[in-house]
Amino acid sequence: MRLSMLTRRFLVWSLAVSLLPLLALVSSLDHAALEIGLPQLPVAAILALALLSAAIGTLLFRWLIAHPLKMLVRNAEAVAGLETANRQLQAESHERQQVAEQKLAQLMFYDTLTGLPNRILFRDRLEREMADCRRNSKKAALLFLNLDRFKYINNTLGNNIGDLLLAEVATRVKAAVRENDTVALLGGDEFAVVLGDMQDSNAAAGVAQMIIQRLSQPITLLGKETFVSASIGICLYPGDGQDFDALTRNADAAMCHAKELGRGAFRFFTEEMNLRTQGRLALESDLRRALERGEFAVVYQPQADLATGRLVGAEALLRWHHPERGMVSPLQFIPLAEENGMILPIGAWVLREVCRQIKVWRELGLTGLHFAVNLSPRQFRQENLVEDILGILGEFDVPASALELEITEGAAMENADAAIGQLNQLNRHGFSIAIDDFGTGYSSLGYLKRFPVSKLKIDRSFVMDIPGDANDTAIAIAVIQLAKSLGLKVVAEGVETDVQRQFLSDQGCDILQGYWYSKPLDAQSFEAFARGCGQSPEYGARLSAWSPYPGQTNTDKKNASPPTAQSD
Repeated sequence: MRLSMLTRRFLVWSLAVSLLPLLALVSSLDHAALEIGLPQLPVAAILALALLSAAIGTLLFRWLIAHPLKMLVRNAEAVAGLETANRQLQAESHERQQVAEQKLAQLMFYDTLTGLPNRILFRDRLEREMADCRRNSKKAALLFLNLDRFKYINNTLGNNIGDLLLAEVATRVKAAVRENDTVALLGGDEFAVVLGDMQDSNAAAGVAQMIIQRLSQPITLLGKETFVSASIGICLYPGDGQDFDALTRNADAAMCHAKELGRGAFRFFTEEMNLRTQGRLALESDLRRALERGEFAVVYQPQADLATGRLVGAEALLRWHHPERGMVSPLQFIPLAEENGMILPIGAWVLREVCRQIKVWRELGLTGLHFAVNLSPRQFRQENLVEDILGILGEFDVPASALELEITEGAAMENADAAIGQLNQLNRHGFSIAIDDFGTGYSSLGYLKRFPVSKLKIDRSFVMDIPGDANDTAIAIAVIQLAKSLGLKVVAEGVETDVQRQFLSDQGCDILQGYWYSKPLDAQSFEAFARGCGQSPEYGARLSAWSPYPGQTNTDKKNASPPTAQSD
C-alpha cells in the first residue's frame, strides 16, 4: 500500500515536471514562429508532444527512480522482518534456556519423587543457616528423620506403595515446620530438617513431636490403610557441632540412638553418644579385619532330648577373640555386621567351618547329630543362598541332613511370601529348618502353618523366669501347645535350673539347650562331651537327679541310661 501511494505521487510529479519544459519549449517555438512568419503548432500537436514527454518521463522515473526505490523499500521491509524474527527467536531461545536451566536445577538439586531438596541442596541450605547464625549470634537445629520398618512396608506392599508413602511423609513433615525451614530427602527413607532461629532445645523438641504426631495418623494409599512411624535425632548448632560434617554426623548418631531406645521417638545428641559412636566406628574397623586375621571361632552348645536325655546335636555359635578387646559379645558385633554387610562373608565362613568340623567328626565315627547354624536376615534374603550352601556341603561331602538352619521369626516375617519360597527350596534339598527366637516377632499363624519348618525355639527371655513369672509361663505353654498342634518340635533355649527343665519336660517340650545341660564348647571339648556324655562329677550329679520320663520312680532313675550320642 505504501509503495503504490508513493508511486502515484511520483507519477504526478513526473508529469508536472515533464509538462513544464514542454510548455516552455512550445511557448518558445510559437514565439519564434511568429517572429519568422511560420505558422503556429496546432493544439493537438502540442498535446501529443506533452503526452509523449509524460510517457518518456514516467518510464525514466520507473527505471531510474521508482524500481530502485521499490527494491530499497522491499529490502528494508525484509530486513525489518528478519530483525523481528531474530528478536522473537532470541526471546524464545532465552525462554527455552531458562526452562532448561530450571529443569537442570530441579534434577540436580531436588528429589524427583517428593520435590524436596536433595543432599546437595541440603548441604548448601545448612551451611547458609550456620553462616547466618554466626553473623547474628543465633541458634539452629538439625533433625535427622528415618522411617521405622519402611523396608518391610516396601517389600510387603510393593515399591509403588513405598513411593507414595514417601511422598505423603514429605507432605506431612513440610506441614509440621515453618515455610522458611528446609525439609530435604537425603536418600532412601532418610529425611533432614533444618530449623533456623531456634531459641532453645524445647523449640526443636516441639517440632520433632509435631512431626511424630502427624506421621502417627493413618495413611491411605491406593485404598490400603498404612501406618508409619519415625525415629528422629536432634542436634543443635553451634553446641553439637561447628561444621557441616560434625553436625550431620551427630544428628545421625542421635537418630540411631532413638531407634535403639524405641521407635516413633526423638533423642538429642550428647557427648556420651559421640563417644559411643566413635567406639562403634573403631569396632567396625576391627570387625572388617577380624575375618582375615583369623580372630573368629565357632563353639558348639549341646542339645538334649528331654524325653530320653540323649545328646541330639548342638547349636553352632560364633565367637570373636579380639587381641586387645578380649572376647567381644555377639550382641555387639552381630548387629553391626548385619548393618554393614560383613555378615555375608562371616556367615559363609561359619557355614564352611561347621561343615569342615562335621566332616572331621564323621570320619572319626561321631555321627547322627544335627548341628544348627543361624542364618542372619541378610543372608536369608540372598537369591543364591541355596546354591551357596549346597556348594559348601559339596566341598566337604556333608549331607544336608546333618545341618539344621535357623532363621529368626523377624527374618521370616519381613517378607513372608518370599520367605516361603526360600524355605521350600531349602526343604526340598533335605535341610531341617527351625524358627529361632519364636515369640519375639510378629508371626502370623496363617503364614506359620505354610512355613516348611520342623522346630520352634522358645527364646531364652521367656524361659529365664519360668515357672515363677505368670506371663512367661503362659507364653511358654502356648508356644509348646501351638507347636504340637502343628506337628513341630520345640527347643527351649537358656535352660539354667532344674526347676525350668522339669517344668518344660512336664509341658511336653522336646529339646533342651542351656547351661543346665552344658555351656558352649570348643570343637575338641564337644567331641569329648559327645563321646563321654560329659561325665564330670557336676554333670553326673545333675544326671542322677534327671528323670528322663515324667513320673519315673527313683528306682527307674538308677536304671536310666545317661545321654549318649545317637548312631546312624
